[in-house]
Amino acid sequence: MPPFAIFMLIFAGCILLYAAILAVTKDRTMLPLKVQVSLKGKSKQYIFELSKAVAVTALAPAAAGILGIWNEIAAIIGFLAGLVFTLWLGTRIMKDVK
Repeated sequence: MPPFAIFMLIFAGCILLYAAILAVTKDRTMLPLKVQVSLKGKSKQYIFELSKAVAVTALAPAAAGILGIWNEIAAIIGFLAGLVFTLWLGTRIMKDVK
């Protein structure tokens, strides 16, 4: 298995683990400091929806890791296409959250 595929799969797993912990705890302090300040008046539901958007961003490195098993060029192309897709999907998730 190529190192790129291993790295991407580990990276996707770490993002999913972070999103899962954020979804379970709904704790603002797990977010970066600038985000914590901007979320001061937001509800726990907002943080839960944010954790779903973070979990969606793990799709791009996961797809790249799976594609990287067979072909690294396809993995890079899949990663870039996956980034565009996950950013679009993440904004759709967070659009209606107050």
